[in-house]
Formats: sequence, structure tokens, C-alpha cells
Amino acid sequence: MDELRSDLLALVVSYLSLKDALACRLVCKRLAGLGQHYPEVWERRALSVEDGPTACPLLRLAPCARVLSTAVPATAPRCHHGDLRTTACAARELSISMKRVRTEDAAEAVQIIKRQEALGRLRAVRLHFDVDDGASATEDAVASLFGTLSSTPGLEGVALSGNMGDLRMSRVTGVRGSIKPSLKSFACHLAPGMLPFFKCMLAGHASTLEAVHFDTSSACSAAPAGSVARLLAGLPRLRKLSCPLVPGLDKLAECESLREVKLTVTRDGADNADNAAGAAQLIGAEQLRSVHLCFLHGGASSDDEYEDVDSDDSDIFGLFDEEPGEEVARNLTMGLVMGDSKVEELFLEIEGESLQSVPVQLMLGLRYLPTLRRLRIKMCMFSVDEVLRGIFIFKLPSLQSLQIVLQDGIDDGSSSRCCFHWFLHHDTVKKVLLKNPWLHVELQNAIFCKDVVSEETCEYCEPLVCHQELYDVATPAEYVVGIFTHPPDACPSAVHHASGRRWFHTSDL
Repeated sequence: MDELRSDLLALVVSYLSLKDALACRLVCKRLAGLGQHYPEVWERRALSVEDGPTACPLLRLAPCARVLSTAVPATAPRCHHGDLRTTACAARELSISMKRVRTEDAAEAVQIIKRQEALGRLRAVRLHFDVDDGASATEDAVASLFGTLSSTPGLEGVALSGNMGDLRMSRVTGVRGSIKPSLKSFACHLAPGMLPFFKCMLAGHASTLEAVHFDTSSACSAAPAGSVARLLAGLPRLRKLSCPLVPGLDKLAECESLREVKLTVTRDGADNADNAAGAAQLIGAEQLRSVHLCFLHGGASSDDEYEDVDSDDSDIFGLFDEEPGEEVARNLTMGLVMGDSKVEELFLEIEGESLQSVPVQLMLGLRYLPTLRRLRIKMCMFSVDEVLRGIFIFKLPSLQSLQIVLQDGIDDGSSSRCCFHWFLHHDTVKKVLLKNPWLHVELQNAIFCKDVVSEETCEYCEPLVCHQELYDVATPAEYVVGIFTHPPDACPSAVHHASGRRWFHTSDL
């Protein structure tokens, strides 16, 4: 070790856990000096300093960090080293959990942000709010906090999350003309009181913003939300957008830089039906490459099936009786498959047991997505067989990956549940692969019949004793099983055979 250069040794120590890195200081003077003289030891680390007494020795030693996280109001530190308002530890990202937003709390958060700005490494700020009632927060305190965010130079990411209560401001100091635009990523809850700040950030960093995420509350009227869509349409570098159904999304269909879109549809969205038409134009835009549709609905699922579907039937959306929310889902699906779409990745997420016919409708429209390579569906287990049979109807030469993720907590205890053994031995899965030989089919978050408290087992588990290795799964992350039929050495995309999944070739089944 004496022949190893100190900079290389510091790089090695940087990959150790924080506990082990601190323990190295007790080994010898050379290792003890690494933490004081080589920032590489610290610049990858995320340090939590929410506990004041233990923060002092840590911040006294660390000259920098990738992330510094704390809570406001903070526990009183033992010395100035543990006070983030005066610390010398420079962070690239600052994460603050706001337990209150009183005048003194806002002042403390402002001082912490300004201190990191002065140290020169700050590139991102994340504020998480846990405010049950914003009434105790004065408008001046809120304006001061968010005005600091809008006027901090050099930031590339700002994210506001959590429960903001009734925080509001009438205006916020703008950034246009005061600092150079730098923000690339911006996430915010678009409550009525946050609208001035949201617009300020969009307008001030219009030339640099690449990713925008926002959600709205039911109190946010359609008119303000529509004005946000107009601002978004004017962002020349916008590549990624995540938002609910708001008015004016059709204007974003002309945003040439946009590549990824996530739309969230909730049951209580009062204007969902009116806004779906504009959203349908957006997700059918030619420049998009990734679309994520998330339906947050509860209620009972539909029992409609389609066993006698003609593959030449062009009216693919007239097969089901509509339930509440079905019209919105149908319009979005139609906009996706009937536009000039060149989407390569599609994620359809259905939370709850209603709207379970939506994935089936989408399967019947896949032939209109000639460039689709990856399809990921999160849904109720009762629709898995219908989805597989929907894919079997058509040959999809570009599709390389189908990932089916089952919802948690939906199991009626009957033999109709989706088991891994059912997936491995079901004829429909094999038929899908035979028709689409380059396809990889994966099932995640299924169950084992033996793990369910029930006397019944599925039709495949009861007579079979094969694939016992599946029962040795150690962690939930390994509950992913995949099947393919092409020669492994001839796979056009080897990334689909990544570790962490149990892959089976059809010849082994």
C-alpha cells in the first residue's frame, strides 16, 4: 500500500461506506489524512445532518458532499461546524425537509441555501414539505423562501414535494434579467398559491429547462393550468414532461424537442373529458419516443372479454361498454395509436381494479405503433391472460420487450390468480413468443400458490413439481421471471437478459 499513490487510495476509500471510511482514520496517519486533504473521499457521499449533536464531527471532517440533507427547524448543533448556516462543507445537492414554514423557519432555510450558494458547488435544491396547515406561514416568509430559490444562480435542478398545506404568495421576485438561466430540471406541486413561483421559474429559465414535472390540486382552476401549458409550449429545449390532464396540452404537440411524456389521470379530475382531446394530440405527436399513461382509479373491474375478435376489424375501440373514466382512457389510447406516433417505449399503469379493459384495448392497437420496442404494463392480475391474447392476434416485429407488473394487494384467494407457474407453462405465452420470436416477456410481482393461504392452487402448480428454484427467491426485487424463444447468442438486444431476472428458454419448458 506504501507504493500506491494517495489520490488512487482516496478513490478506493470513496467507495467504502461512511462507517468504514471513518474507521480507516484509526488505521494509520496516512489514511487519516486522506479524509482531510482529498475531497474525492467525500464528493460522492450523501450526508444526513438532521441530528445536530452527531453532525458536528462529520461536517468538521468533510470538505464536500454530493448531497447534504437536513430538517427545518433543526436540532441545535454543539458547535458551528454542525450548523449548516455556517458550515464549510460544500454540497452539490441540498435537501431540506420543512416541518413548518413560519417566519423563523423560512429564514433558517434561506440561510442554509445562501451558505451553500456561497461555497460554490450547489447545483440542485430539493424541498420536502410536511405542512398540515399553512395558515401559520406568513406570505412574506413564503415569498422569501421561494424568492431565494428563484434568485440562486447556477442551479440545475429544483424540486418541491410533499404536503404544502395552504402555502401561498401573491408574487415572487423573478429571475429574468437578474441571473443567468441555468435550470434544467424543475418539479413542483401546482397549488393555487404556488402558481406565481411556478410561472416565474418557467419564464426565467425558459432557455435551459429540459425536464418539467408538476401535479395539480382540485382547487387549481382550469384557466391558470391552461396558462402553464402555454408557457411549457414555449420552452425550446423541453425533452421530458410529467403532468396531469390540463387544458392546452395540444399546444405541446408542436414542441419539436419533446421526447418523453407522462400523463396522470385521476378519478376526481373534473375536466378530464374536456382535456383528453388535447392530451391525445400530444401523445400522438411524431417526435415523442416515450409515453407513460397512469390511471389512478379505484372500483370494480370490467368482466368484458373479446374471444371472437377479427384481426381485420378496424373498429378496435368499440368492443367494450364504457364505465366512468373509460371515455378518457379510450380517447388517449386512440390518440396514441391513430396519430403519426414513432413511440419506442410505452408504459401503461392502471392503479385499482377499474379500467382493466384499457390494456386490452391498447393491445389491439399495437399494430399501429410500428416503432414500439418496449411495452411495460402495470395492472390487475385478472387481465394478464387477455393482454397476452391481444398481443397474439398480431405479429409485432419491432417489439422486443413486454414487461407485465402486477399490482400489490389485489388477490381474491381464488385459483384465477396469476402464478409464476401459470406464466411459465401457459400456452398463450408460448404462442405469443412463436409469433414474435425476438420478444422477451417478463412477469413481475406475481405470487407462488404455496405462499397464499388457500387450499386451492392454480391448474399448473398442483400437478407440477418443476422449477423449484423459483421458491428460493430471497428478496422481492428478484420476483421477476422472463421467457424468450430465440437463440441466446443471436439476441438483438442483450440488455434484456440482464441479471436480477430468472430467464427461461421455451425449449426448457
